[in-house]
Amino acid sequence: MPSETPQAEERSAGCPHLSGAHLGKGSLEKEPPGDKEVLWIRPDAPSRCSWQLGRPATSSPHRHTALEKSPKILPDILKKIGDTPMVRINKIGRNFGLKCELLAKCEFFNAGGSVKDRISLRMIEDAEREGTLKPGDTIIEPTSGNTGRLDMLVASAGTGGTITGIARKLKEKCPGCKIIGVDPEGSILAEPEELNQTEQTAYEVEGIGYDFIPTVLDRTVVDTWFKSNDEDAFAFARMLIAQEGLLCGGSAGSAMSVAVKAAQELREEQRCVVILPDSVRNYMSKFLSDKWMLQKGFMKEEDLLVKKPWWWHLRVQELSLSAPLTVLPTVTCEHTIDILREKGFDQAPVVDESGVVLGMVTLGNMLSSLLAGKVQPSDQVRKVIYKQFKQIHLTDPLGKLSHILEMDHFALVVHEQIQYHSHGESSKRQMVFGVVTAIDLLNFVAARERNQKTNSGSGGAGAAAQL
Repeated sequence: MPSETPQAEERSAGCPHLSGAHLGKGSLEKEPPGDKEVLWIRPDAPSRCSWQLGRPATSSPHRHTALEKSPKILPDILKKIGDTPMVRINKIGRNFGLKCELLAKCEFFNAGGSVKDRISLRMIEDAEREGTLKPGDTIIEPTSGNTGRLDMLVASAGTGGTITGIARKLKEKCPGCKIIGVDPEGSILAEPEELNQTEQTAYEVEGIGYDFIPTVLDRTVVDTWFKSNDEDAFAFARMLIAQEGLLCGGSAGSAMSVAVKAAQELREEQRCVVILPDSVRNYMSKFLSDKWMLQKGFMKEEDLLVKKPWWWHLRVQELSLSAPLTVLPTVTCEHTIDILREKGFDQAPVVDESGVVLGMVTLGNMLSSLLAGKVQPSDQVRKVIYKQFKQIHLTDPLGKLSHILEMDHFALVVHEQIQYHSHGESSKRQMVFGVVTAIDLLNFVAARERNQKTNSGSGGAGAAAQL
C-alpha cells in the first residue's frame, strides 16, 4: 500500500480523523497517476478521534465557539444555519398514547434545508482558519452537534455524524439522557448485530443507513438501537405533514416511527426530542404521491377514499392478451429488430431455453444502442437486455395495472410455476404469460362499454315494441 505524501500529511495535521497514524492497511488508496495525484481515505477506516466523555472542554479535539444571538437582519445567508426551532408534536404523540412531551427539532429550517448545513459550514470555517483548505480541495461532511435539556433523543443514522455529534454533547451536558439510534432494515449500523439480520438488502428511505460502519459513527454513545422500515417511515412522514404541518422527509418519518415506540417508557414530566433532518423538497415525486405509495406497496387502494371506475377491481386475466412473442438471448440484434417489425411489436421478453424470464428488449433501446455504436447488428440480443421493468400477475387488479401504465409503456404479465426436483425439493420460476400495454387496457374498457350501450339500447327497443 503506498504511503501518504508529505502534502497529504501536512493537509491532515490538524484533524485526528485524518492523521496518517490511524490509517490502517487498506484505508488509504491512490487513484491512477495523472496530472494530479489524488488520495482517497476510506470512509470505514478506524477512527482516531481523541474525544472522551468527562474530559474538560480545554482538552477537546474540537473547536468550541460561543452561541451568538441572531440579529434581526442577517449579514449573509450563512447566519441562517443553526438555531433551528423546536416544535411541540401535539397529535401524533397523543394518538399513540405517549405520556411524555414530544418535541421535534426541525433541521430543515437551516438555510440549505438540512441538518448537514451545520457541519458543512463548520468544516469549511475550521479548514480555512487552519489553512488546510485550498482551491481544488474537496470536503466531505462527517459530523454535527446540538444541545438541549431532555430525557430522550431519537435520531436516525447515515454517515453517523449527526447522531455522534449530538449524542456526545448530550452525554456531557445531560448524562441521564437516553440516546436512541434509528437504522433502516437492510442497513447494518445497529447494535447488537442480531438486529441487522434480515433478507432485505434495499430500502426506499434516503439519507440513512449503510452497508458498512462509517469512520465517524461512534456507536458507544448510542444507548439503544431500533430498526425502522419503509412503510412506517413514509406513513409517519405523511402524518407529520398532514397532522403537525411539518414538511419533512422520509428519514424524519423513520425517526418519528421509532420515537412513538421508544418514548412509551417516559413519564408525563419527561421530554423526548426527535431530530427531523430535512424537508420534503427532495421527495415531491415520491412518498407525497399516492400513486407512488401504491406502486411501492406502502398503501392499499382502500386507503384512498376516491370513487374508482367500474373496471378498477377486475383482474388482469379479464384482458384478451395474445400469446407472447419471446426471443432467446442468443438471437442477434438485427434478427430481433426484423421480428419485432414484422410482428408489429415494440418490445419482447427475453427468456432462456426453459422459459424463465431474463429481461426485456425494446425496439427503441436496440436502435439507440446500434446508432450509438454500443452494439453491432450481429451481436446477441443479451447485450441490450434491461431489467428495469414492471411485472404484474394475472390475479392483480386492473387498477394496479393502470398505475403502472401511467409511468411505463408496458408491463410483463408473469405467473409463478412450482418445479419439483428428484429429491423432493421444489423451486419457483417466473414464466411469461404476456406483455400488456396501455392500448390493451383501453381496448378492453372501450369494448366493454360499447357492449353495455348496445345491450341497453336493444333492451329499450324491445320494451317499446312490447308496449
